Amino acid sequence: MTILRLPSYNPLRKAFSPLDILTHGLLGASLAQTLARKDHLRLASLAGFVGGILADVDILVRSSNDPLLNLEVHRSLTHWLLFIPVGGLMAALLLWPVLRRQCGFRELLLFATAGYATHALLDACTSYGTHLFGPFSDNSVAWNLISVVDPIATLILLVGFVFAFTRKRALVAGVSIALLLGYLAFGGFQQDRVRTQVLEIAAEQGHQPERLVIKPTLGNMLLWRTLYEHEGYYYVNATRVGLETDIIPGNRIPALRYQQAFAQLDTNSRLYRDIERFHRFANGYLVWHPEQTDVIGDIRYAMLPNETAPLWGIRLPQNWGGGEEHISFEHFRRTDFETRQRFIDMVLGKGLKGDSTE
Repeated sequence: MTILRLPSYNPLRKAFSPLDILTHGLLGASLAQTLARKDHLRLASLAGFVGGILADVDILVRSSNDPLLNLEVHRSLTHWLLFIPVGGLMAALLLWPVLRRQCGFRELLLFATAGYATHALLDACTSYGTHLFGPFSDNSVAWNLISVVDPIATLILLVGFVFAFTRKRALVAGVSIALLLGYLAFGGFQQDRVRTQVLEIAAEQGHQPERLVIKPTLGNMLLWRTLYEHEGYYYVNATRVGLETDIIPGNRIPALRYQQAFAQLDTNSRLYRDIERFHRFANGYLVWHPEQTDVIGDIRYAMLPNETAPLWGIRLPQNWGGGEEHISFEHFRRTDFETRQRFIDMVLGKGLKGDSTE
């Protein structure tokens, strides 16, 4: 194991969401293709694609008066497992006026529902997660097997989809799904390697992690962000797992206990409720932003994996003592060349100097 010491860097750009949408559509289409007769395979492709992306319609729910509304709504109701039959029906009804001359409604419903069913399960495999088990649980399920955007996963599905669509061979779509499952399994294998090393590093420092987060970084399964909580601090590092394991140390940052920090606020005030809502969204992983004293951040996410500056957070109103003003929700990113290059170097293992401990 090699421990690499790097300076802190600023965030990279936000994930390119159209690729995420395309991946969902391709997976939904691929599953629908496996259920279709040869003469209906292209129709199934369309129905599955629409079903595969429809769950993200909740991204449109926003409010200029409530910056946290979309955080609460996105990946909630439309992503519940219980909502799959409803979502499939919605997709089928949407397509029925166009496709009613090509197939029966039951068949269209089957294709659309199959596509819809893939959406939340794929989201649960990502580093962002989703609310699979609502309304019975408010906890977001994030297996952290793959990043929100992963070009390899998209390419696997795209090749299979195109071949199945053009040659009308459903078997190819099934093969692409099997390859994707294998790729996700590889993510689980990489995650276990990272976990082993993180626990070893924590033990060497006499730490007993109370909570542990391991997330793949954007577009790859080599570089992972890790953090664990110990005695009121979050310890953040990056781990690159190739043929060898490289630990890229970050820093520690105090955990924010909002109940104590804002004890003077009325618990029924608007500000307190907003902080509480953000606390639920962040699954309790709150910190004060290390560079902006009026910002509460979600420490789980940063655009470079070994930094303690959160990717997003809520900014307190200027005069928050009264507690009746809404917060603002903000992203914190940099797109400069140096930052992008450092991320690429971390992924590729270039320019990293350290002492080997293996």
